[in-house]
Amino acid sequence: MEKLAFALVVSARKLRPYFQAHSIIVLTDQPLRQILGKPELSGRMLKWSMELTAFDLEYRPRSAIKAQALADFIAEGFGLGGPLEDSLGPWMLAVDGSSNSGGGGAGLMIKSPEGQSWLYALHFYFWMSTNEAEYEALIAGLRLAAQLGAKHLNIQSDSNLVVQQVKGEYEAREDHMSKYLIFVQELMNRFQSVRIEHVPRSQNMEADTLSRIASASFPTNSRQILIETLPQRSIDEMVEQLCLDLEPSWMDPFVSYLKDGKLPESDLEARELKRRAQKFILINEELYKRSFTQPLLKCVKPREADYVLREIHERICGSHIGARTLYQKALRQGYYWPTMVSDAEQLVKKCERCQRVSNLIHVPSAMLTHLVQPCPFAQWGIDILGPFLPATDRTIKEWCQELGIKQHFTSVAHPQANGQIELANRTMLHGLKARVDKADGSWVDELPSILWSYQTTRRGSTGETPFNLCYGSEALIPVEIGIPTFRMEHFDPESNEQALRNNLDTVEELRDEARVRQAVYNQRIERYYNRRVKARSFLPGDLVLRRASVSNPRDSNKLSPTWEGPYQVTETLSPGAYRLGTMDDTPIKNAWNI
Repeated sequence: MEKLAFALVVSARKLRPYFQAHSIIVLTDQPLRQILGKPELSGRMLKWSMELTAFDLEYRPRSAIKAQALADFIAEGFGLGGPLEDSLGPWMLAVDGSSNSGGGGAGLMIKSPEGQSWLYALHFYFWMSTNEAEYEALIAGLRLAAQLGAKHLNIQSDSNLVVQQVKGEYEAREDHMSKYLIFVQELMNRFQSVRIEHVPRSQNMEADTLSRIASASFPTNSRQILIETLPQRSIDEMVEQLCLDLEPSWMDPFVSYLKDGKLPESDLEARELKRRAQKFILINEELYKRSFTQPLLKCVKPREADYVLREIHERICGSHIGARTLYQKALRQGYYWPTMVSDAEQLVKKCERCQRVSNLIHVPSAMLTHLVQPCPFAQWGIDILGPFLPATDRTIKEWCQELGIKQHFTSVAHPQANGQIELANRTMLHGLKARVDKADGSWVDELPSILWSYQTTRRGSTGETPFNLCYGSEALIPVEIGIPTFRMEHFDPESNEQALRNNLDTVEELRDEARVRQAVYNQRIERYYNRRVKARSFLPGDLVLRRASVSNPRDSNKLSPTWEGPYQVTETLSPGAYRLGTMDDTPIKNAWNI
C-alpha cells in the first residue's frame, strides 16, 4: 500500500502544474483513499497524506480491463508469473467474551488480508452473562472491522450458541438475546459478505486470553494491547440512534460529499466544495478538519459552537477572557467552525459582565467644544484643590459663610467650567509641592506667592498675563525692587497714574487681540484633539452604563465593577451630553457626558 501511495505522490510532484489546474481522477482497485484518510497514520504515510491534500483528487474503482485478461492467461499458461488473484482475500476476526465475579470483558484479534493483525480488548463496567459478553465481543469486532474499511469478513468464535443464533439455526428466546441478535444482523449488513463459524477454544486462544485480561477488576493497557471500557450495553444505544438531529449547518455539504460523493449542481460550487473538502475527513460519521496546529479538529454545529464558547468564556473554567484569546483557546482545545472569530467577538461584545468590568474609555467621542468668554470674569468656576492638612480650625463651609459665598457642589463627570479650573489647579499644586518641604500646615503661607506667580506669568493661549488682561497693565514683582529695572529707575507717580488710566481706556483692544490669539491657539488644539476622536452617539431609549467611581465613589473598591447600570437615555442635550433615567423612568439629576 505504501508503494501505491508513493507512486501517487511522485506523480503529483512530477505533474504538479496539471494537478493544480485540474481535478484528478485516481483509478485504483485498492482502498487508497481509506488508508490515506486514517487518523492514526504516522511517518512518511502521514507526510504524503498531508502533501496530497493540496490537490483536488477523486478516487474511483478501476473498471475491468478486457485486454488484461488475455495477458494474465498467457502469463499463467507459460509460467511467466504466479497466479494473479482478483483480491487479497477476506479479513479475519476472532472474538471471545468472558464474564466472572470481578467483571466482564471481550477480546478481539483482527487480521488484514496482507497479514497485519491488531489486538483489542474491551472491559465492561456492568455485570452480564457469558453469552451476553460473547455478543458484545462480536459487536465490537464488527464495528472495528467496519472502521478499518473491511468488505469481506470471516468471523471465528468459540461460542456455539452465538454462532448458531446468528446463522439462524437456534432461536433467541430471551428479549435481551433477541435484541443482541437484531443489532448484530444490522451491523453485518454493512459488509458485502460475512462468514461466521464455530471453532474450539484451543484454536481461539489469542481472543480468549484477551477477554480474560479485560475481565479483570483493574485491567491495564500495554504497548501491544489496547484496552477500552464500555459503560453500558450496546443494545441500550439502539434507542439513542433513533434521535435525529435535523439542524442545518455548514457541515452538511462536506458530509454529503465525503460520505456519498454528492456535489452541488453548479459546476463552480462543486469545484469549490471539492477543493475545500480536501482539508476535511470523515471518521465514524463525524467530520474533522486537518489543522496546522494539531492533527485533527472536531467540527461542531452552530448550537454546539455557542456552548463551546460560553463554557470557555464564563463557566467553571472561564474568566471572561477577550475575543482573540477566546477563539484561540477553543481552537487549541480541538474545535473548529468557520465563523469562530466573529462568534467570539459577538459573544464578548454582548456579555453583560464583560461590559461592567471593561476598561475606561479615554478616547474622545465628540469634537472639541470651546467655551467662549466675552470678557474676564464672565464665567466663574471654583474647584477644591486638596485634600491638604488643616491649617486653621475653620472649615471651608465656615470660611465661605463669613465671606458670603454660596456653595454649590458638582460632580467631576459633568462640569461646565471644571476643565479650565483643573488646569489652574495643576499649576498651583506643582508650585506648592516645590515650595513646601513637608506635609504640614505651612502651605497656607506659601499660597499667596503661588497665586501671584500665576497671575503675573504670560499664558501661551493669550500671549498676555492674567493681571494685564484684568487691569490693563503689568504688575510690579519683587525682583524689580531687588534689582531696579528701567521703569523703576524712572518712576514718576503723576505720569504713572495717567498711564494707568489710559491703559484702562484701551484695555478692550488688548483683550480683543488676546481673544484673537486664543482663537488661533484653540484651532490648533482642536485639530490635534479631533484627530483622536472616535464618534459615538446615542438616541433616546438606548441603554447605557454609567461610570461607577463617579456615581458611587464611596462604595467603590478593588473588586467593584467599572460600570454600573443599565440606564436609558431620555434626552440629547448636545453632542456627547445626555440626560439619563432609570429603567422605571425615574429621571437622574444633572447631565452626563460620554
